[in-house]
Amino acid sequence: MPITFQQIATGELGTVQTLQIMRSLVLQSLRSPKLVKLATSLWRGSKNDAMTVINRVDNYLRQYYIWKEDEVNGQPMEAIQTPEWMIQGQEMSGQIIGDCDDISTLESALLTAIGIPCRIVVIRSKPDTMVYDHVFVEAFNGREWIVSDITVPRDTKHVFYQRLEIVI
Repeated sequence: MPITFQQIATGELGTVQTLQIMRSLVLQSLRSPKLVKLATSLWRGSKNDAMTVINRVDNYLRQYYIWKEDEVNGQPMEAIQTPEWMIQGQEMSGQIIGDCDDISTLESALLTAIGIPCRIVVIRSKPDTMVYDHVFVEAFNGREWIVSDITVPRDTKHVFYQRLEIVI
């Protein structure tokens, strides 16, 4: 898969564009046989219970995920990996490596492939900056939206000053 570069705006407009790109990557990944196979294996035997499936996806990703900041030639540079790229990386190394936007894109793709409604959430956690600094997923269990953030311990409460979201 070729690497493509896309310049986006700065500020909140750039954050919205990033969310749109992430959503597009999720939807494109639904055509990936590897992603669908993995999603199906996580869904199988769940009796179509949304909370069971959400927990299975969460547990699976936590088992293999390693956080790594985006960089090119040793310099920070924001990049979003496709879900397929992350699955290929896991097949080669036994690990799923990326930062919060990468793992959120993969988690959203898995949940969407299984049929669980989800949304990608980006937050600004510091009051003195306009930078959105974290991304995570919320999945709908049939009654409420459940936070699923693979990058932090379960049940972490997200404190934020502003949030944006996009439904997949």
